[in-house]
Amino acid sequence: MGSMKDIAGMLPGMKNMPSTAGLDDEFKITEVLIGSMTPLERQQPSLINVSRRKRIAMGSGKSIDAVNKLLKQYNDMNKMMRLVQKKGMKNIINQMGGMFK
Repeated sequence: MGSMKDIAGMLPGMKNMPSTAGLDDEFKITEVLIGSMTPLERQQPSLINVSRRKRIAMGSGKSIDAVNKLLKQYNDMNKMMRLVQKKGMKNIINQMGGMFK
C-alpha cells in the first residue's frame, strides 16, 4: 500500500498541499490503536468503556487521549455517514454553500 501522501496526491487539489507527513503519522497511530482492540471492539466501538480504553492505550503504547480522539473521530464520521445516507451527498454540499465548487 502506498503512503498517505501517494493517496492524497490522487485527490483533486491535494498535489499542491505542503506536506502530508502528518497524515502518515496519524495513520500509523490509528493503525496501532485499532490493532490493540479486540475483534469485538472493532465491530462495536460503543463497547469501549474506561477500562477498555486504558487497556487499548497500554497495548498500543499511546495515551488514553489518543484512544479518545480516535473514538471521537469514529463517532463524528459515523454521524456524517448517516447524514449522507439520510439526505444525500448533493444536498449536504448544497447546504454547505457550494464549498466544494
